[in-house]
Amino acid sequence: SFLGENMNYNNKILVSESGLSQKHLIHGDEELFQHELKTIFARNWLFLTHDSLIPAPGDYVTAKMGIDEVIVSRQNDGSIRAFLNVCRHRGKTLVSVEAGNAKGFVCSYHGWGFGSNGELQSVPFEKDLYGESLNKKCLGLKEVARVESFHGFIYGCFDQEAPPLMDYLGDAAWYLEPMFKHSGGLELVGPPGKVVIKANWKAPAENFVGDAYHVGWTHASSLRSGESIFSSLAGNAVLPPEGAGLQMTSKYGSGMGVLWDGYSGVHSADLVPELMAFGGAKQERLNKEIGDVRARIYRSHLNSTVFPNNSML
Repeated sequence: SFLGENMNYNNKILVSESGLSQKHLIHGDEELFQHELKTIFARNWLFLTHDSLIPAPGDYVTAKMGIDEVIVSRQNDGSIRAFLNVCRHRGKTLVSVEAGNAKGFVCSYHGWGFGSNGELQSVPFEKDLYGESLNKKCLGLKEVARVESFHGFIYGCFDQEAPPLMDYLGDAAWYLEPMFKHSGGLELVGPPGKVVIKANWKAPAENFVGDAYHVGWTHASSLRSGESIFSSLAGNAVLPPEGAGLQMTSKYGSGMGVLWDGYSGVHSADLVPELMAFGGAKQERLNKEIGDVRARIYRSHLNSTVFPNNSML
């Protein structure tokens, strides 16, 4: 645990010895959150964007790494780099839009100009104000130490000593590949929709790893709305039958829950025949590419988290 063997932070016991109860400050203590920023978000791989959202040289998006905003930019050679979205002169936010295409970035405060590669390229009145003292090579944008891709999903890490992304994903990669890896590629249809919720980051991270405990109550109205094969779960402490799916968690906290053979537990096969037909044909092709077990994962309902900030349903 990032808090130590006894889940002890500043002499505060956060989780009971049995693991059955926890202090509420886990989800609301500002001091603890600052500690998490240093020990989790500054050291782990964080999801940034997808290849298909920045396909051409100069394309960029802004993304969050913890509370730090970064610019994720496609370089002229096709590689992807990420930089803190902060001008090195007076610390002003450099890019104020969520996405675009640019050869470089100019600060709207004093006009310092940076290339898409992060290098400081121009300073207004440089000779008049600084003479020969300004070393532009040392004043480029602060770069995210590591940027790597998993089948088009781009992750960044501030820690140069962190394990490679594939090692960090561990066993989770095997389960995620049916959704991420396709012979025809994968494209995200954008622009992304964004919603800000008032919640601690750990709530969705834990929920999407496979918290089936909440389904009957949180999603009761949805479960009742159609002829669902899981309608009996609505408002009841009923779990799917044994063998209905699988659950896995990897060494670094990533994980997945799978309900076999359904795009959503809300819908039965009879309600979406076209979708099931498409999935069946795709499953047959994937059987040959990645094997029948993982092909079945593709056709199933899944929820997962690549710890700590990449949750999907």
